[in-house]
Amino acid sequence: MLIFLFTVFESFLFPPSFFLESRFNPANLVEKRVSATFNIENMFSIPGLNKYNLFLQLNNFGFTVVSFGNEFYRENLLGLGLGFEAIKGFHLGLDISLLNYWIENGNSEYSYTLKVGSSYGKGSFKSSLWFTNLNFPKFSEIDCLPLGYELFTYYQGNEQLSFYFSVRGLEINFPFFNFGLDFHPYQIVKFILGVNTEPLKPEYGMAIQLGRLELSYSGSNHRQLGLTHLFNLSFRIR
Repeated sequence: MLIFLFTVFESFLFPPSFFLESRFNPANLVEKRVSATFNIENMFSIPGLNKYNLFLQLNNFGFTVVSFGNEFYRENLLGLGLGFEAIKGFHLGLDISLLNYWIENGNSEYSYTLKVGSSYGKGSFKSSLWFTNLNFPKFSEIDCLPLGYELFTYYQGNEQLSFYFSVRGLEINFPFFNFGLDFHPYQIVKFILGVNTEPLKPEYGMAIQLGRLELSYSGSNHRQLGLTHLFNLSFRIR
């Protein structure tokens, strides 16, 4: 069961898309927006490997609901986050989430996970650092989830072109990298193109901003397993 849990729950460890990067770090809740985000991710174009995510932000509080799986196996997450400004330009955040996995005609086990995050921005440069599974969540004496981390940097070159780079990893394993760019040919349209090095695969996406409504699609292509798709809908009230 340890291998099974690690393989599946790792889909919760990192942001599934560049467009959701800022929402993954609780320190960014300091923006104090009121918004709702819903997305659906299908992994490797396999029916049944779908992940549903609902994220609500009320000022500097964030509420997350995630469900992954099918009628035979399902994982669920219910999270609460808080972000605040420690000093000018430097933000901190904390998130606590309830975890559950359910197996048909089998067990339904619960645990919880802790995440801490930070972010800093000055001019065209922004960076963030977060750690998840700080408490090494356990479902039994042998079933536990690994510590994950990410250092993310973002640089806005001009009004139309920006670059991003991140270092990600799990516990003592060698880190892997994500890097790419986003391009704004028009005010309402954004394109992204990047690479993930673990495994090596291209990542791409497009977002359309229609007033307070944002629609986006992002995907990646695994050489052996195929395409992963993510459709996202966000609405900002203020």
